[in-house]
Amino acid sequence: TEAHEFNENEIFRTALGGATDDSVGYKLANEILEEYNPKKYNMYVYGTGDGGGSKVQETIAELEELYSKVQHMGFVENQLGWTASPGLLEAIKALSEENGWFDYTMLNKESNTVLRALNDLFGPGKNAKRGR
Repeated sequence: TEAHEFNENEIFRTALGGATDDSVGYKLANEILEEYNPKKYNMYVYGTGDGGGSKVQETIAELEELYSKVQHMGFVENQLGWTASPGLLEAIKALSEENGWFDYTMLNKESNTVLRALNDLFGPGKNAKRGR
């Protein structure tokens, strides 16, 4: 699995799929953040997926490293398609519950809009976990 960096014009026009190793993407995010001075920039990392990644320990290790660098993190679980084995999702949910600046929400058949997921992360009253 490869990780990709997209600019703001590409991010909503690109589709990738299948055989995801989430740890690779978070490793790339760690590398990208190394290029920026944390005293000059606020840093945020958000992920989305179905939790199908099998490298749970590697993914959590990358997330924990990222967590030490950012002002806020979030993960949107996509339940609209294939259902993943619970290992990675359970680990991500636990990380969110244990850490103040890591939010978790999901897309599912009852509430399947990206706007609703973004509102869960950023809507009124939702910012208590942001801004250290």
